[in-house]
Amino acid sequence: MEIYAIKALTDAGYGTWSDLIIAIDLAVKGPDGEVEADGDGVIVGDPDDDAAEVISMSLGGESPPEELHEIIVAAYKYNVTLVAAAGNEGAETPTFPAAYPEVIAVGAIETQS
Repeated sequence: MEIYAIKALTDAGYGTWSDLIIAIDLAVKGPDGEVEADGDGVIVGDPDDDAAEVISMSLGGESPPEELHEIIVAAYKYNVTLVAAAGNEGAETPTFPAAYPEVIAVGAIETQS
């Protein structure tokens, strides 16, 4: 198993939607820069292609551009599993990209001992 670390945010945790779009694109293309190197129609799980199988995004925000959803849908169609933080404010609905139906929203709760 390989792990690709692609930094989409600054050290302070800030970035733009276009930074995230670029990072997702890079993850889907993998180190060789191609979505599908061998042309067999299989992307995720193909040993000849190096696309990320899981993209984990510990980030979120509001009002994303349509291009973000487009790249999420494209990755999802390649069978990439997409996971994103639901948000840290206790809101009733998750932030984006976790709010997209193609993304698994994850959160945490604080328990008291």
